[in-house]
Amino acid sequence: MRPSSTTPLRPIISSWRDEIILTRELTAPDERRAFYRRATLGDHVRVAPGAFVAAGTWAAWTHEERHLARCRAVALLRPGVVFSHASAALIHGLPLTDGVGGLVDVVGTPRSGGRSRAVVRVHATQLTEPSVRIGDLETSSLADTVVQVAQRCPLEVAVPVADAALARVPELDERLQRRVGELEVAPGSARARAAVAFADGRAGSPGESLSRVAIHRLGFPAPVLQHPFEDDAGLIGVVDFWWPSEGVIGEFDGEAKYVRPEYTKGRSPAEVIVAEKWREDRLRALGPRVVRWGWGTARSRTDLRALLVRAGLRPRR
Repeated sequence: MRPSSTTPLRPIISSWRDEIILTRELTAPDERRAFYRRATLGDHVRVAPGAFVAAGTWAAWTHEERHLARCRAVALLRPGVVFSHASAALIHGLPLTDGVGGLVDVVGTPRSGGRSRAVVRVHATQLTEPSVRIGDLETSSLADTVVQVAQRCPLEVAVPVADAALARVPELDERLQRRVGELEVAPGSARARAAVAFADGRAGSPGESLSRVAIHRLGFPAPVLQHPFEDDAGLIGVVDFWWPSEGVIGEFDGEAKYVRPEYTKGRSPAEVIVAEKWREDRLRALGPRVVRWGWGTARSRTDLRALLVRAGLRPRR
């Protein structure tokens, strides 16, 4: 599965209906035959049985946008369907660091749970809160979605989802704790409790969340998150990770920092890089060692361990 895109996804929700062609709406026999001939020649891509998207549009969408388009097609074909698990996380705008598969996750019944039908995977999952509507799609609530993902996925996937949800809705923590407490011995319950206990809404990005899980897995001391530093000139900035006992600052550098408008604030990538250098120089002048890493290192425990050991950290036995 491809890594999750950093491109905002929600703005395309309102336009999906215009992009999806339902063959059941092609009522004239000649029109339907002509459409299928064009689709066979590659003019359209089938996203669900009886639902197509123009090939050019499909090619322009990211992997995540394609999955959301499948969700939209399923919703058109199956009115009243409620999305869950990874599909619900994507609809909520939560980060999936391991990407998203081709099957669309929906809520089913105990009798239908676990069956995959064409592009649909049906889950016999119990919703503890009312479903919510995002755009034209009905999905499990934010709390239910986080727990669903946590039950099925390792910490590397579940924690970034939970961190992002808590950053958006801090009071969600109590609901999550109550929800995982009610799971008792349900499949994935221990995994879900571990993810919720580890989640922290202070994580500033999915990359930071993934790094924090790797740091934990490697046995390094837990860092202080989002710690501010000041010098005589004032606030230098807030760092991602801070180990005060060892005097080490850790910074995750994702591409978004250099290209996304909410981070660049009108500056060019070159200007952002220069500003980051000056910021790091001011931090080093206070005494701490500063180490930086990106997605590749965050995904490689070997590389991250070597980097942190060189910086002076020592994993616990």
